Amino acid sequence: MTPVTVRQNGTILLTVGWVSYALIMGFLSNLLANGIEGKGTIIHFSFRVLALLPPVCYLVYRVSRRRWRPRQSMDFSLVFLFAVALFLFLAIPLFKLEFPFHPGCMVLATTGTLVLVTFEELVFRVLPFRRPVLGGLRRRQHTYALLFGLAHLGNLLYTGDLMLTLSQVCLAYGLGMILSAVYLRYGRVRHVVVFHFLVNITKEYDLLCSREAVPLVPLQDISWAVHELLPFSVLLGGLLAAASHAILPADTVTRLQRAPAT
Repeated sequence: MTPVTVRQNGTILLTVGWVSYALIMGFLSNLLANGIEGKGTIIHFSFRVLALLPPVCYLVYRVSRRRWRPRQSMDFSLVFLFAVALFLFLAIPLFKLEFPFHPGCMVLATTGTLVLVTFEELVFRVLPFRRPVLGGLRRRQHTYALLFGLAHLGNLLYTGDLMLTLSQVCLAYGLGMILSAVYLRYGRVRHVVVFHFLVNITKEYDLLCSREAVPLVPLQDISWAVHELLPFSVLLGGLLAAASHAILPADTVTRLQRAPAT
């Protein structure tokens, strides 16, 4: 096994370790929210954010020690991608759905979502791709997108619906491919953090405002019923993965890779 392979495998184990920490903190925050009087969603969300803030600070310090020059400046493709994200995940929900305005929830959702998505981008995009890859960049991209999707299996304890959770896994895989392509092409952490923030902010704000508690669903009560959302999510996840190849075309992948040592 070469030193490069050892380092790459170590990065995967490090990613799994950070994900395990986040899932455990999410579970503990749920237990805490159920044991304290008050609005459970706010307690649950606040504890998750506070638990992930120290790792975010540590990871930011760790990656900032290595100066990183942008690979490509902002262009029309990136602007178009952000415009699509603004339209799909912010404009449409704000116009089509009725969101009650609560300034406190807005501040908490904004700051908390920023911490959560920063943690995920550091773990799933920055740590794996901050150094040049000796070949197999596309395979590595799929690997971490798949890990990003599988990390959402933890939602099963909150949704109680296996098919819905698998749909989230498929969509997260496609989103992970898009985000890794953006990071690899432009080399800016803030691009992927802002994009991920736009995807998550309305969902987090809606959960904080509309739900009083985040119950844990017992394993025996999990629904296995098949519904039409899963095939749609599989298709959409595949389309997002294909779109990531347009963001990061083959010639760019070749340029980013160093030739393996012989």
